[in-house]
Amino acid sequence: MSKFFSLIKINAAKHCQKKGKSLPNVKKSCPFLTALFIIMSVFFGLVYIVKINQSLSYGLKLSNLEKKVETVRKENKNLETAILNLQSVQKVREESAKFKMVQVNEIKYYNQDKNGVALNK
Repeated sequence: MSKFFSLIKINAAKHCQKKGKSLPNVKKSCPFLTALFIIMSVFFGLVYIVKINQSLSYGLKLSNLEKKVETVRKENKNLETAILNLQSVQKVREESAKFKMVQVNEIKYYNQDKNGVALNK
C-alpha cells in the first residue's frame, strides 16, 4: 500500500478512535472515510475528465496541423514544378543566346507532295 493511503487510514483510525469507535468498525460506520472516499472520487473524476478533454483537443489540433502540413507540401511541390518549368525556358534562352541563335517570329510548314521531296532512282 502506498504511503499516502496508509497515512489516510491511520488518520481515519485516529479520528474514529477519538469518537469512541474501535478500529475494526472503522470500515463500516466511520463517516470520515465515507466523506473522504466521495471527495477523492469526485476529485479524480474531474481530473480524469479534464485530462481526456485535453487529450482530445490536442488530437484535434494535431489532425488540423497534419492537414495544413499536407496542403503546404502539395503547394511546395507545385511551386517546385513551376520553378523547374520556368528554369527550363530560361535555360533554352540562355543556351540559344550562347550559340548566337535568333528567335523565330513566324513558323512556316511545308507540305510534302505525293512524289516526295527527293527521289532515289
